Amino acid sequence: MPSSRPPVVLALATGFGALNAALDLSSSPGARFGGSLLNAGWAWAGLAVLTGALVRTPRRAAAAGWLATSAALLAFALADALLRAVPPAATLRGDATWWAASLLVCPVLGFLGSRVRDPGPLGLLARLLVPLGAALEALVLPPGPAGDPVAVAARAATWLLAAAGALAALRHRAREDPARAGR
Repeated sequence: MPSSRPPVVLALATGFGALNAALDLSSSPGARFGGSLLNAGWAWAGLAVLTGALVRTPRRAAAAGWLATSAALLAFALADALLRAVPPAATLRGDATWWAASLLVCPVLGFLGSRVRDPGPLGLLARLLVPLGAALEALVLPPGPAGDPVAVAARAATWLLAAAGALAALRHRAREDPARAGR
């Protein structure tokens, strides 16, 4: 792993978490829209996958997927505590389910991120994971109340991002060298 990547990954993760907390507390439509997208499970999964893609080697990518989401969770909790003026321990305890989910799921997501450049089925799965997760989440857990204009816009943006991500993954698949795809 190039030595410049850990600081980039850490900055990305902590910025993601802190921005998420700030957007959660804002009532402006733009912030609510951004918060709906960043606070979605697929966006957090995407952080772990992206981290794995940046790190590239499978073991390090698995560790980096967990570490990045843990750094984002910690940044979220600390920013949330600071912005709400509550003790950090209260927000950290309140996120126990997310810490457990990060420990169980994000190493797998980081590993899959390390495989996004691979030809063949595993690479395709890795590239489609976040777009398909976004589509599934939009179906099962759509953001916000049904009639809220910000929630409707966030839902539409989620579908648009999922479709764009799936098309990019499939396009990458079509460009793969057929001789290498069978390996």
